[in-house]
Amino acid sequence: MNVNAVISLYNKTIKEIGGDPKDFVLSAGAALVLLGVRETTSDLDIDVSNEIFDDIAILPYQKILLGTTQIIKYNSQVDLIRTENKKTIIIKGCYCYHKEELIKQKEKLLKQEKRTKQKKEQDKKDLDKLLQL
Repeated sequence: MNVNAVISLYNKTIKEIGGDPKDFVLSAGAALVLLGVRETTSDLDIDVSNEIFDDIAILPYQKILLGTTQIIKYNSQVDLIRTENKKTIIIKGCYCYHKEELIKQKEKLLKQEKRTKQKKEQDKKDLDKLLQL
């Protein structure tokens, strides 16, 4: 999905769930699309506050635990991830992580042993572009 699709799905998700947009922070590919690092992403990873995560977790959505990361599969295009507060910026009305946070995220992903070769290659490309911003 391109930047317009990211913005549209982000706003739709917030409207469906309800809450303050500052409690819904785009990370990973969607944030990279907003920053202009990537043209497209396949899904939205939205980091949410503990309160929102807990409210949704009682509903019958698929829950995933990756290491210590708690994820709710909200739908086929949106994952909601429990997270602590990090440095954010607003781009085109969407909260997303600041470049510094995305660099940390990509560096962490590159160290994961179980990450596929293809994903690691994309992570490296993303990291190189982030460092050039």
